[in-house]
Amino acid sequence: MEHGRIALYVPRFCTIIILLLNFSLRPFAAEGEAELLKAATGAFNDKFYSRAEEQFAEFAAKFPASTNLPQAILYQAQARHFQKEHDAAIDLLRANSAKAGELADQYVFTSADALAAKGDQAAAAEHYARILKEFPSSPLRLQAAYLQAFSYFQLKEYPRTIELLRNPEGEFRKLAAANPQGRFTFAGGLLLVDTLLATGQLDDARAVATALAPPADRPELQWERHDALARIEFASATPLAALPHFTNALTVAETALLPRLQAQSWNLAAEAYKKVGQTNGAIAAYEKIAAMDPLPIDQRRLAMLKTVELFSLSGNLTNAIGRLESYLAGTTNEPAADLLRVKACDLWIDQARNLSRQGNSG
Repeated sequence: MEHGRIALYVPRFCTIIILLLNFSLRPFAAEGEAELLKAATGAFNDKFYSRAEEQFAEFAAKFPASTNLPQAILYQAQARHFQKEHDAAIDLLRANSAKAGELADQYVFTSADALAAKGDQAAAAEHYARILKEFPSSPLRLQAAYLQAFSYFQLKEYPRTIELLRNPEGEFRKLAAANPQGRFTFAGGLLLVDTLLATGQLDDARAVATALAPPADRPELQWERHDALARIEFASATPLAALPHFTNALTVAETALLPRLQAQSWNLAAEAYKKVGQTNGAIAAYEKIAAMDPLPIDQRRLAMLKTVELFSLSGNLTNAIGRLESYLAGTTNEPAADLLRVKACDLWIDQARNLSRQGNSG
């Protein structure tokens, strides 16, 4: 599915954490209860998850009758999940599900997220479906409907994904209609585009992508729409038809100062040029990436090496060597400099062999 693009599959815990941080603490009845819960919550918010887990476990042991116990257990499970202890998080939530109270939807949702993170997409989809069936007033319903479809997409069950996202009587369409500017409404539309693209339904994918309506104040979502349209044309019989959409995506990324998205657009343009045999266009696009100082050096190096490869494949070893050596001369902080020098030496050897063969043939 990916083609050098940003994926708008929103981190699932974003919504959960916001709900937790806004959750009102119950009155404290026991001495020391407030202090311990405050310390544990502070550790969690500061991303000291191991400490937070220990302190929430201590809270649960010391104050089993606390009205804040359901929240402490949920925080403890999330702390485990953020440490990649997914099974432990699921077990904790399952063992305490009867205590969840008004946080029951968050218990199920967090279990679904942990299941997805450990790779059990089928079980995750079932848990997201529970949010839709069992919690009619949960604020997590639209996100759960989207993530249920995404779980099936991960399983490559594309017909099921399309049905969940397209059925006008389905939960996703109903919830999305009530929240047309929601990020999960847009994410669901983009997921539908990717699913249709994966199944070769380019005309339908194009229609859905064209209809996407990202908010005007979210340039990254505007970029996603243009990028989706570009990827659809790239997959068609006329890949250069992607270039106008690439230009639109690039304009959005440049205006919003989003270099990572700029680079992904240039990468798609390079691939389109390569697909139709326009080597010079591809090289020019990769050079744009290599020249972007805000990018991580690994990404810039990769773009440079792609230009070197294209020069080499086209028989232009002189330019390949020159490009590699100019990069080394201008990039003093290159951690892979020694390996690149070895690469340059190999190219020089290839060049000498070519010259020798030409001399012998003459």
